[in-house]
Amino acid sequence: MLGISSNTIRRLRLSRELRHSRIGGIYYYRYEDIEKLLKSNSA
Repeated sequence: MLGISSNTIRRLRLSRELRHSRIGGIYYYRYEDIEKLLKSNSA
């Protein structure tokens, strides 16, 4: 959906650039946080 690899998502999560919640073994991300991150990287 985002056009980026799972390793990139993992790196962003570990570097705390992308906030997340973990329920069970599944990571959840807020749409607004993803949108903000993508906009800041495209500028």
